[in-house]
Amino acid sequence: ALHGWDRFGHPAPAIDTLFAASLDPTQMPMPTDLSAQGDSTGHAVRVRWRLPDAALVKQLTLFRSTNSETDFTPIAVVAGDRTEFVDDQVRPATSYFYYFVLEYKATHVAMRAPMFAASVQDPTPPDAPEELAIDHDGATVRLQWTWPHADAHSFLVLRNEGDGAMQPVSGPLPALAGPHRYTWVDSTRLQPGRTYGYTVRATSTSHVHGPPSDTMRIVPDLPPPVPPAPRDLALQVDGSTLLLSWDDLSGEPFFLGYELVRTRTGGGKGPQADTLIVHVNHFTDTVYQAHTGHRYQVRTLNQLGGRSAFSAAVHGTGRFAAVPPPSQVHARRTGPGVEVTWAPALADHIVGYEVQRHVRGSEPVMVGTVGGRPLRLQDATAPHGPCFYRVRSVAADGRASAWSGEAGAW
Repeated sequence: ALHGWDRFGHPAPAIDTLFAASLDPTQMPMPTDLSAQGDSTGHAVRVRWRLPDAALVKQLTLFRSTNSETDFTPIAVVAGDRTEFVDDQVRPATSYFYYFVLEYKATHVAMRAPMFAASVQDPTPPDAPEELAIDHDGATVRLQWTWPHADAHSFLVLRNEGDGAMQPVSGPLPALAGPHRYTWVDSTRLQPGRTYGYTVRATSTSHVHGPPSDTMRIVPDLPPPVPPAPRDLALQVDGSTLLLSWDDLSGEPFFLGYELVRTRTGGGKGPQADTLIVHVNHFTDTVYQAHTGHRYQVRTLNQLGGRSAFSAAVHGTGRFAAVPPPSQVHARRTGPGVEVTWAPALADHIVGYEVQRHVRGSEPVMVGTVGGRPLRLQDATAPHGPCFYRVRSVAADGRASAWSGEAGAW
């Protein structure tokens, strides 16, 4: 430093001080007594040091990383006369590594100080997860909750049965950065009719467990009771009528009725199945076509949607009685034609009649059909001379009777 004096001997103020060093840069002042101490109360790391000959130091830059090898970034620049820095941008239970880089007033060569490390442990328990919701679809349980805070290490799901103690049913579920809505699915097979409770706890980054959330409870539904299957299914054939019967189960709880499955085969068509609902333990079926087989199975239904197994199947084929021919066939000339009359066949399933005319020496020809009463046919095309007529019945299923005896007209 330089001082000046006036002519009266009074000293002038000192000008700026300049420093010069003859030492090698490696011998320049370096921080000593380095320490980094976690402050759990303040959620910070306090860095302290001593610096001999601080007047030779222009500034110190503090670098930090979460590993000791890479990714160091500057977090503070302090003057040479500082001896403490508080790093409050830290996460609990995380190791931090530090070192200083010093710049000197007398040289442009920056020097790096030794590395040191610290971490913070926060003993404060985290809050409980919020907005716990539960849903059960019969096979799985789906839990959802909200974590509105910035940080957590993980979550743990616990479950109990009845009044039993809560037991962990999940491993640690990693937390995401910042507020988030979480979902977890329990695919364990639960017993129907029993009560299960679920709760969730958060774990802080210092591995401190928080209090449990609200408890949500479910009772898995019981499956609908399965009614017993009908027994002793029997089939009686009475001509074209099939009589089906089985044991009566109408006294069973929640009884609704019976489901009857009928399958028809034959008659020139492929199998035809249809389902009938009946509320009594018997059924009467009518055969409308000859040579048709019928197969039946029945099962019980209840009001809760339960269905029993099907009973054993029974088979039957209806038998048709022969179609009777008409009787009392008469023929008489009426002007240019012939009127043919007859008495009806004695059967309920007759739907019409066919009339043939026969002239000797020629093949019989069909002259008409009659679908109902009156039972007569006017043959306006009858030739002159003797004509002979015969009639047969036609059943509902298309079968025809034998021809009646002939009646002549001259």
